Amino acid sequence: MSKQRALRVALVGCGGMGFGHGVLVKSLGAELAAVADLSEANRKRAADAWGVRTFATTEEMLAAEKLDGVICAVTNPAHADVTVACLKAGVSVLCEKPMATNYADAKRMVEAQGDPLPFLQIGFELRTCPPFAEAMKIIRSGEIGEVRHVHFLQTPGSKKAGSWKVRPEITGGLFCEKLCHQIDVFRMVLGADPDEVVAISARNVMEHYAVPDNVYATFRFPGGKIAHITFIVGRAAEPVTHDDAEYMDKLHFLEYIIVGTKGSISYDLWRMQLAVTHNDGGHVTFSRRITLEGKNAEEPYHDIRPELVMFLDSVRAGRRSPLAADDSLRTMRAVFAAEKSSAEGGRPVKISEIC
Repeated sequence: MSKQRALRVALVGCGGMGFGHGVLVKSLGAELAAVADLSEANRKRAADAWGVRTFATTEEMLAAEKLDGVICAVTNPAHADVTVACLKAGVSVLCEKPMATNYADAKRMVEAQGDPLPFLQIGFELRTCPPFAEAMKIIRSGEIGEVRHVHFLQTPGSKKAGSWKVRPEITGGLFCEKLCHQIDVFRMVLGADPDEVVAISARNVMEHYAVPDNVYATFRFPGGKIAHITFIVGRAAEPVTHDDAEYMDKLHFLEYIIVGTKGSISYDLWRMQLAVTHNDGGHVTFSRRITLEGKNAEEPYHDIRPELVMFLDSVRAGRRSPLAADDSLRTMRAVFAAEKSSAEGGRPVKISEIC
């Protein structure tokens, strides 16, 4: 039997996230064929690390290289143009989240796909990472019954002055850059799309933030189901290490609470544990804790390896990814509805208003 040729994959954007993707591509048996990046320093870093050809633009790279796939890890506003150029060239794309910074661009990305190739997959890695793979296994088993409400709470450390992550012209906003993951999790756990969102915040305490530094958002789902976000900067100290005990000691907190008719699942990031309870006729009892494996809390939570494996397997098989961009577009529609509600002082916004 002849040996299957290695997929030729390119990387567009070789900053922190992009470089991590590049390392994984090589570890998964694919060929990292090229890197495109506007930054000369990033191009040199890629060439030094991997000996690949580098290009200043996506267009130059597509003209020079025959590729099977592209990983797009450029800044958020450039996602749409890079992705559409690659798809029009017949190359499937794994694009980092958020999909785009406005709904029109996100829709344009979906419409540029072929049938079945080339396809687009969005990097919502919480869909495939170990904590939520375990939680979804419990939910699908019926152990906690019908999920009725979900709560997400985070008290992150502040971003330093000058960080691009607090600039809405680059991020698209707090929901777009940071909380799109949580909205995607809500849709996955509740198995539906929200109908309406109310998002509100107090006045900022972080003077250098151009996005809200606190937000409280409630998403109404069909059948009376609810998902809620509480996000508060200004409580936890700035992150300095990946020592989980220190993060908890310095008041960092991140937890998901998933409540069903027969029990609940709580995921405490920094303790790397899922806790399961049972509700038996109104009597709630503690069931068990499931401890996740990893060298630190970020490893299982932001594990991009499963999503990259899914992307490469789909390219090899000549089919669309199970994490279809069409589904991710529905997440982004709810994201932009939340941005709109927040910008309008908490006005309830129907998801159908985003079109």
